[in-house]
Amino acid sequence: MVTITESTSIDRPVEEVWRFVSDPGNTPKWYQGTLEVRQRSEGPLAVGTMFAAAVRYRGRSLVFGARCTAVDPNNEVTWGFTSGPTKGSKDTWRMEPNDETSTRLTRIFELRVSGAWRVIQPMIARGTKRAHEAEIHNVKRILEGEPQAERGERFLHP
Repeated sequence: MVTITESTSIDRPVEEVWRFVSDPGNTPKWYQGTLEVRQRSEGPLAVGTMFAAAVRYRGRSLVFGARCTAVDPNNEVTWGFTSGPTKGSKDTWRMEPNDETSTRLTRIFELRVSGAWRVIQPMIARGTKRAHEAEIHNVKRILEGEPQAERGERFLHP
């Protein structure tokens, strides 16, 4: 397992950051490699809520299954990957207020690769780190009303 951590300060209240980050439907806005995200279970976001995400990787479409494993409104949401090359990985987003109008957003990704993908895990980890740097800053740019940065190819995560 490889742990990748990225953090940034966003000039928005924690509630606004929470609403954006905890909604998987927003993923295509900050991760251009996402083709589609669909909720696979009924009801509002809760522990156990299931999602599927189709992403583009090296010209191929891959589908990842994810399950919400932790939800603490205005504080933390965690997705556990249930299928795809990163099955068993965890993606945690934590928010803490800096003050009434600013939030510290931290993303902790515990990368596990399965099957034949394990052979190239070091390459996947390097690419994932670069991608996460761009993605957390895209979340910041979107929430602060600035245009997104241009990004290259994404690596193995929605």
